[in-house]
Amino acid sequence: MKKHTIPLLLSASLAIYSCVSEPSPKVPVHTYYDVKGLLEQQVQLLSGKSVKTTKVSVLNGKKDSLEMSLDSAGWSKELEVFYTIDINSPALADAYTLQEELQDRESNLKVITYSAKAPEEVEVSKLEIYYFKRPEQVRKIKALYDDSNTLYHQSNEVELTFDETEDGHILLQSYRLKGHQKMILRDDLDYEVHGEVNF
Repeated sequence: MKKHTIPLLLSASLAIYSCVSEPSPKVPVHTYYDVKGLLEQQVQLLSGKSVKTTKVSVLNGKKDSLEMSLDSAGWSKELEVFYTIDINSPALADAYTLQEELQDRESNLKVITYSAKAPEEVEVSKLEIYYFKRPEQVRKIKALYDDSNTLYHQSNEVELTFDETEDGHILLQSYRLKGHQKMILRDDLDYEVHGEVNF
């Protein structure tokens, strides 16, 4: 089942499950790079700083922009879509091939690449982590994300960029989502969202 269908079934599932037993604690799965953990850290760090974010959205050629000051809830909502590129799931434990310490041809960064063994069977077909000396010093994350069902097909290119502060914290600098959506009986949709964090 695709991730976007979960909210539609959540209430019913909880009602049924609560009548059976208390859920057992789940052990976190960290087979791959922890994108989810990084984003949660960013929400905490960014909400504690006085920053403004410039966000530009383009929908089928129509451009819109705004400047935002976000709190913790606002950052959680703004970055919500990027959680979809986290591939740490028991079902995906053996779904990707790993290439480590690749040298980026355009910079002094190294790259970790996760490539899906069967791209048609997963939502994230490729995930790339660009880092300085250690993976913890991440500078950029890129991913290809596809989502489809009987009603539509959606393909996305995702990019997040980071920098390191003087006190050693990794902070989000920009984020971008570019995609195309094709729906039955509706016009195709091209969209792009680009955010710049201004400190």
